[in-house]
Amino acid sequence: MVYPVRWPDWLYQSLPYLYVLAGGLTIATLRHPIALLSGLLLISAGAIVWNIRRGYRRDQDSNTGCGVFHIQWRPAYACGEPAIDAQHRALFNLSNTLVNAVAAHASKREIERLLKTLISDLEEHFNTEEGFLKKGNPSMAAAHQATHVKLLAKARELQERYMGGLAEPSEVLSFIAYDVILEHISREDRGWFAQQPG
Repeated sequence: MVYPVRWPDWLYQSLPYLYVLAGGLTIATLRHPIALLSGLLLISAGAIVWNIRRGYRRDQDSNTGCGVFHIQWRPAYACGEPAIDAQHRALFNLSNTLVNAVAAHASKREIERLLKTLISDLEEHFNTEEGFLKKGNPSMAAAHQATHVKLLAKARELQERYMGGLAEPSEVLSFIAYDVILEHISREDRGWFAQQPG
């Protein structure tokens, strides 16, 4: 997949001022009605870009600086076990970092590093969950462990395919949003822990 060129941030930051400057110079140096119209259009474009950029910054600030995408942790996702819920929140944060790295076209090395960290954190989380479940209901622990094995296998396969250039960034986003967040954390874990004896 070919991505658009990512220009330096300073260029985007100065763009409205460049439009206004070009418009002012056009009006000042060229003595023609078309030059006046062109200059006014450039100045208007600068004002429009400045307003768009200001609105985008305001949206970013209200999103607590989390980047373009933010998967919000909600109390409804809690399973009731503080250690598990803390790990879930950490997985949400890592997922947000990974999703935004993919969206920002971060380097392949950075995305591979984040995928490796996600797999490592998932393994640790699954071990913790299985330990809690084994104490309360060993037969449930075995069944839940089977779902963990499948999810880790899918994560490792995605990582290998991505490193080999065979997986699209959209597959990484889908895996995080659907498999990790929606299916595992918000459905499976809440269901398993709700069945645990008090």
